[in-house]
Amino acid sequence: MAEFSLELEPYRSPVVNVPLHEYLPLWDEFEIEDGNESKVYSDKSYSAKLIGDCSNVDNVEFFVNGFSIDAAYVNGEIKFEDKRIFLDNFGFVQLSINIIYNDNTKISLYSDFYSVMVKDDAVSDSLKCMADYVYSNHEQFLLDENMKSLDSSSLKNSINKSIETQISILNEILIVYRNQYYYFKNNSKFTLCEEGEINNIEKLRVVNNNTINYIVQNPNELHAVTNNSCINIDGDNYLPHKTLIYDYKKSYDIYENRVVINFLSTIVDSIIELQDKIKSKIIKLDCFDKIENGYKNSAYIIYGITKKKLDDFYFKLSEFKLKYVELYKMYISVIPVSKMQIDCVPKPTHIFLKVKQYYSIFNCIIKWFDYGVYDLKKEDFLVPFLANSQLYECYILLKILNCFTENNYNYIQSAKYSYKPSNAKHYQNTRYNNTFVFEGDNRTVTVYYQPVVYAKPNPQSNNINLLRNTKLSMNDTRESTGSYYLPDYIIKFTDDKKDVYLVVDAKFSTVERIKSSYYPVLAFKYLFSLSTINNDDLIAGLCAVGGKVSDDNCELQSIYTNHIPNNYLPYADILSINESSQNNNDELHKTLFMKLFSKYIDL
Repeated sequence: MAEFSLELEPYRSPVVNVPLHEYLPLWDEFEIEDGNESKVYSDKSYSAKLIGDCSNVDNVEFFVNGFSIDAAYVNGEIKFEDKRIFLDNFGFVQLSINIIYNDNTKISLYSDFYSVMVKDDAVSDSLKCMADYVYSNHEQFLLDENMKSLDSSSLKNSINKSIETQISILNEILIVYRNQYYYFKNNSKFTLCEEGEINNIEKLRVVNNNTINYIVQNPNELHAVTNNSCINIDGDNYLPHKTLIYDYKKSYDIYENRVVINFLSTIVDSIIELQDKIKSKIIKLDCFDKIENGYKNSAYIIYGITKKKLDDFYFKLSEFKLKYVELYKMYISVIPVSKMQIDCVPKPTHIFLKVKQYYSIFNCIIKWFDYGVYDLKKEDFLVPFLANSQLYECYILLKILNCFTENNYNYIQSAKYSYKPSNAKHYQNTRYNNTFVFEGDNRTVTVYYQPVVYAKPNPQSNNINLLRNTKLSMNDTRESTGSYYLPDYIIKFTDDKKDVYLVVDAKFSTVERIKSSYYPVLAFKYLFSLSTINNDDLIAGLCAVGGKVSDDNCELQSIYTNHIPNNYLPYADILSINESSQNNNDELHKTLFMKLFSKYIDL
């Protein structure tokens, strides 16, 4: 296959050379390089050139993170209708092109990932606040039971823990050891061991074979005595000056004490290992922490909350390490024991189970190994959103879910449903829960995140009783025979009579751009190209949510004129939602969402 590459030429900036690959590269945060050649700018105008043998190329289709970009191809030159092709992107972007030859054959090529630079302004502040909101709210809804952290107030078995619960258990163990120190100093269990030493004969209490052997092997110790109760040799009596004398002494080097002491050493080793992992992550994040000519790396903005937590966690672990080292020295000085590797829950011996102070330590060790050392997986939660700009989608999802829970709807359950659309080359199911059920107000509300709407009845519809009713695709040359739709969210309001559907789409874009570029396509797809399977059900409306708006302009607005009745269907709205460090708009956001949802609840 012919080799191709791209030259991206940003306005008044150096050309970016973009190698193209036959296969879609896998996203790996630790393979992303930080350099001028791997950056693109969200607000700069771009043109592009196709480098390679273009003699038989008829056309080129251009995509950013899988989304089509309107472009015209002429003799190797690619001109974009809107030159700011990265305007609504952040984190990392991946480019792809379809090269169409004169004989109608086509090849697809893919770039590596490029970090998106954004202005150090209100947009970057909004990104940071959204990342903070997602990080703080995702666990309740998006993680299944095997992925959730532990509740620091009530530790439960789980694969993963949070930073907070790791701190909690370290602190709990520290307190237990400190409280039990004086018991172990004065009342530790021990065993009596027979111990031999060379000493004066006057201290001999028991004669055994070892004592006799020592006397026989050391005749030089013998001296003559007049006492008859001694060793008689040829009629003369002898006693040794010194001999091997055995006595019973306390030994604290028993199994239980070795466990108690060496577990402290195990914790210190675990802290050091965890600190090494944290340090490697912090170093990786630091390389993106730069401001260049007024631009910030948007990936670092999103990771800012994670880095801050890791910095704080590293400092707290350092404090714990010092405390545990000191505690180990205190215990080993009063209970001398031999080294022992503690890498699993110890044997439940009689002492561990029946002696209160030993049991408290034993219980701490069980907790430690049941929960495991924190593996930092929660700190990787935001990683997938860096590669496909889905942070705003996840942020809006959590806003929607919190809106229902805080407006007298009972959160019943969540689940990760696996959709299986046919002929879906680039489809990927969500990594996290995508179906959420609430009950309240005599109805059930189901929120679907990134669902699939099929073109014909499908048993894998996840109870979404909608169909795509046309194969036509608006402004999308890739999909001349489309078979399914992938809306961002579907919200289903169910009572005992019917299902009412609201389709919601999130765009990190301005209201003006949503109106001019996105809404016509969204309306065609989700208002005109969807049908209900059941006659009584209703597709009642569409709402596009935009993220680039000032705090003062968060609002819900209909696209219809004021002359249209308020109950005119289908509803068609634009909702502006923005997160800012300057103002806490959470209550305003809930009010706007409930204003939107009330239209559908009342139908």
